[in-house]
Formats: sequence, C-alpha cells, structure tokens
Amino acid sequence: MYAAVKFFLYTMAGSILMLLAILWLGIYQGSFQVPDLMAKSATIPANLQIWLFLAFAAAFAIKVPMWPLHSWLPDAHVEAPTAGS
Repeated sequence: MYAAVKFFLYTMAGSILMLLAILWLGIYQGSFQVPDLMAKSATIPANLQIWLFLAFAAAFAIKVPMWPLHSWLPDAHVEAPTAGS
C-alpha cells in the first residue's frame, strides 16, 4: 500500500505539472498544435519560458525517473510481481 501511494503521488505531481504547462501554452498562445507553438515561441517572455521549461523538466524527471525524484522506484519494484518489474 505504501509503495502504491508513493508511486501515485509522485506520478500525479509530475502529470499535473505537465498538464499545467501544456494548458498554459495552448490557452495563452491560442493553439495546441506544435508548429503554431514553435512559430509563436518568440512572443513568450524569457522568464516565463524558464518556468515552463522547469515544469516540463520536473515532470519528465519524475516520469523517467531521474535522481533525486526517483525514490518511488525502489519501493514500487520491490512490491511489483516479477513479471511486472
């Protein structure tokens, strides 16, 4: 139960960060299409680009899992069945 809750909380935090960054890009840039976002990337202020990058980087670091956001992984692998690991 401990490993499942820890895994859920970590992945939910990463998912929320990524969702918020994607929603901000789509809503405030007027499109969710990548070519449109690339064309309008110069209109995003530099300090906001840093925050968006950090949100995506943290989300991917949790999902991958990279150090120091990997502490859910050992608990999950110990509790998972052999076929699942």
